[in-house]
Amino acid sequence: MKPIQVRFFLDWKEYYAAQQFLKRQLYGIAVDRLIGVALLLLAALLGYVGGYPLWYPLGAGLIGLWLLAGLPWMRRFELRQRWARERLHRAEHLVSFDEEGITYIQGHVQSQYAWGYYQRLLESREGFLLIYGGEIFSFIPKRAFASEQMLEEFRALLRAKLTG
Repeated sequence: MKPIQVRFFLDWKEYYAAQQFLKRQLYGIAVDRLIGVALLLLAALLGYVGGYPLWYPLGAGLIGLWLLAGLPWMRRFELRQRWARERLHRAEHLVSFDEEGITYIQGHVQSQYAWGYYQRLLESREGFLLIYGGEIFSFIPKRAFASEQMLEEFRALLRAKLTG
């Protein structure tokens, strides 16, 4: 089998979307979102029932809003800052897949990994997450493949080498 090679530049938004996809697959709905909704409901209940100091429902509501909107914004901002500091993220990715493993070339750095390095695989609508530990993964966008046939050959290689 001849190697499958792809070239692409990865955008931080694309990587963030892949990270969020992985988290949804691992954990389902985020606990902080559940707590945020519960606090908003508690704030509404306390406001409706009355008899409590104003800062009870106001505090519960503000913390709930922060968990639902502020915390995800902070996480996204933090990833964007990390992405901006690391030049290799913005370098062109040249990735080659064959029977032996995967070779990455990003800028001046070349890395080779045997298939056993990866624990599992997830496929999203946008690409493939090759997972090698907890929430750590390599993302290969589907847009990097030249044809549908090349994409199917890649899927067949992944099925032979990794489990979902």
